[in-house]
Amino acid sequence: MREYMLKHVLIIPDGNRRYAEKKNIDMPVVYKLISDDITTKLIKYLIIDKNIKEMSFFAISRDNVLKRTGKDLDPILDAQVKAYEDWLKTDALTKNVTFKFIGDLDLLPKEYVKVALKLQEKTKKNKNGTLNILTAYDGRWEIREASKKAAEKNDLSENAFEKYLLIKTPIDLIIRTGGEKRFSTCPIYQSAYSELVFLDKFYPELTSDVLDGILKDYESRHRRFGK
Repeated sequence: MREYMLKHVLIIPDGNRRYAEKKNIDMPVVYKLISDDITTKLIKYLIIDKNIKEMSFFAISRDNVLKRTGKDLDPILDAQVKAYEDWLKTDALTKNVTFKFIGDLDLLPKEYVKVALKLQEKTKKNKNGTLNILTAYDGRWEIREASKKAAEKNDLSENAFEKYLLIKTPIDLIIRTGGEKRFSTCPIYQSAYSELVFLDKFYPELTSDVLDGILKDYESRHRRFGK
């Protein structure tokens, strides 16, 4: 088995607003489509069908939560809460996927956190695969928080903060939709040797067929890990 077998994939779902403009539909409708259909299918496809052990999904950045107004932010959060409520009722997910919510949850509405933690608690003993939902998340914030914990423990060992990172495993593949070619505030430390795929397609256009092509391309790449 090759040492660079795909174990952990991160999806950055960009381009939702441009998709809405392209299709001439309202943003709440797009957010509902994403939560009801697109993201659910991706989780099932990657973790259950393809047996990828870990998937991280960038639900919303910490900057978005801090800087967007309620008018822009509320439809996103409402759609995500609805998705979590639906996933709680979906046996294919709750019996196979371990859900973990990673980010500055103190910034989020109480109802959001309540449903998120309920889903996390219900699925914590699952073994098949893990979905990290990055919500109110920022890779710089994660490193700062981990460094603070290392300092509190007076841990001066090399890269001590690694022990306190919320995302424990390196990310093998990052897929960003929407045509933008940047990391934004995705997990920085864990992405040191990630393979990168930037798609011109918008997130609602990320189908299993598109993913098949990406996975096939990944398998053809030769990863050196600095060697």
